[in-house]
Amino acid sequence: MKILTLSEFIVNESISIIDHDGILLIVDVQSNFKKYFPTDPNGFLKKLDKYCLEFPSDNGLKGVYQIWDSNSGSKPSYKFKNQKDLVEKKFGVKKFYSKYKGGFKEWITHIFDEKTLQKFNDKKNKFKEGDAFKIKDKNEFLIYIGNNHKWFYVNEELVDLFKKLNRKKVIVVGGAESECIEDVYITLKSFNVNPVYNHQYIYSAETGNYLKKK
Repeated sequence: MKILTLSEFIVNESISIIDHDGILLIVDVQSNFKKYFPTDPNGFLKKLDKYCLEFPSDNGLKGVYQIWDSNSGSKPSYKFKNQKDLVEKKFGVKKFYSKYKGGFKEWITHIFDEKTLQKFNDKKNKFKEGDAFKIKDKNEFLIYIGNNHKWFYVNEELVDLFKKLNRKKVIVVGGAESECIEDVYITLKSFNVNPVYNHQYIYSAETGNYLKKK
């Protein structure tokens, strides 16, 4: 396998983010995460809003989709240029299984049917990134991520969007790097969508202005 130099990687990524299907997904760009934005948070928002102009909305799927995190009572904070839809994301699985004495192991016996539970147990805890397990009687899934967030519960709103984007090449921005944005990125691939990061518009929980001050 050829190992790319830094300059080759930059060129390849530049080509990749130009060649797409006119769809931009913005993940978790909300005021409650603003402390993690780059050094100039307002500048980051203005730059991202301007980038949205490159994704004009049409009568099909093209346009800007904002995926927002609804945990801890948070609300969507911004409306971006060419925004086509606002889709809720319900991060985390601990809140679902914490009420069970047996924790996660007991919880999955309630949310999966027998066939899916057998499929899950057959993995013997050796899961691959993107392994998907359908929730019983719901249009929702549990996806193995394996990063800072081990599992991602994909609610129906996200499932509906990702199924519409089947086989489309979409650009993904927002944050946080290696956390929520990666949950979405891996899940998109699991739903046969072709996601591409544009790192110019991705923030990190480790390098935000707030943490630098600390």
